[in-house]
Amino acid sequence: MNTDFSDLERIRSDAKSIQRPLIVLLVSLFHPELVRGGAQQVCYDIFKEFEQRPDIQPFLLASIDNSFPSLNKSGARITGFDGRPNEFLFLSKEYDYWWHRTSDYLLLEAYGEFLKQIEPDVIHFHHFLTLGVDLLSFTRKILPNVKIIFTFHEFMTICA
Repeated sequence: MNTDFSDLERIRSDAKSIQRPLIVLLVSLFHPELVRGGAQQVCYDIFKEFEQRPDIQPFLLASIDNSFPSLNKSGARITGFDGRPNEFLFLSKEYDYWWHRTSDYLLLEAYGEFLKQIEPDVIHFHHFLTLGVDLLSFTRKILPNVKIIFTFHEFMTICA
């Protein structure tokens, strides 16, 4: 994998100057233990690598859809995953697969609160499927100064 992390290095150096780890939120469709796939596996591998670094505090937010009813908790929109620290599930029950967006206002509200609680320095999106392409602009609205990275893992954005 050939990736340029020069911006991440600059951001990390800025975070060091304030004596705290860089907080990185990695956002992916599905969790690789629930649905196998390249995008979610790459995202999870980066998350696990960042866990080993003392200068980075990573968080993982992996979406799930209606195909996992046992993971949906009544009234929950974002929940922990299997008791693992810093791993969360984005419970996307009302995802529109044609327009690639969620119509669940309460889910967006929960996501906004989630962002405010962890206060990430960097958010790295690894997909928009089951999350919504509009989550990018919503993220910018909630955290206007956060660094946003979006990795395109395939050509879904131009298929329809």
